Amino acid sequence: KLFHDETVVMTMQNGLPWWYFVGHGGQFEGRALESVDPNGQILRAIDTKRIVGCIPYPAAHLRAPGEVTHTEGRLLPLGELDGKITPRVQTISAIFEKAGFKAPILDSIRTNLWVKLLGNLCFNPLGALAHSTLDVMATFPPSVDLVRSAMEEAVAIAKALGITLPITVEKRIQGAARVGKHKPSTLQDIELGKSTEVDALIVAVVEIAGLTGTPAPTIRTLSACMQLLNKTVEDNKVAIRAFKL
Repeated sequence: KLFHDETVVMTMQNGLPWWYFVGHGGQFEGRALESVDPNGQILRAIDTKRIVGCIPYPAAHLRAPGEVTHTEGRLLPLGELDGKITPRVQTISAIFEKAGFKAPILDSIRTNLWVKLLGNLCFNPLGALAHSTLDVMATFPPSVDLVRSAMEEAVAIAKALGITLPITVEKRIQGAARVGKHKPSTLQDIELGKSTEVDALIVAVVEIAGLTGTPAPTIRTLSACMQLLNKTVEDNKVAIRAFKL
């Protein structure tokens, strides 16, 4: 038996999780996100009362099997799906803090998911497609225009769900630039010939745009291109890397 009575399932991932609409309220309450959980299989298999959400901010890359190089960041905010401060979430936070991480307890895990997602939904696909790092994508004028457009669409999608983000698009772009010469995880995956997190990072955002009737042409374009790249890697079992001439 995998779970006992008090087992906690803590999701630590980029993008939108399968439990997103659990405890959300409104017309989409309890709905499964088909893009990350087809037919709601995970939603049915794991009791949502067990779930604690966590948003990973540290930037890192896989140098070799079993060897991870930490680039920047120690922030691992976490929270209950309903925003309550519970003994179990306090315990987990204390464990993270003792290990050297910053683990604030959130009273709105979804708001903070969208803050992180603002960067992931554009920098991850763009980085993988263009083989570019954050410092370039967040400062090169043509890519900044593209990123800004995608982020503004994401802000509108979040607003349609009743979420107002506590950060501006410009500050989010500036924050990404400060991370420096970091390869997004999707670019690392493409270079290793691995499947990417495309469904949680951007396809789920397209799904919610459709549910809420929110226009998202830039996000839809990035999603289509990233899905095609992911398909190329999976179908042909290839790794795609950029080499200096």
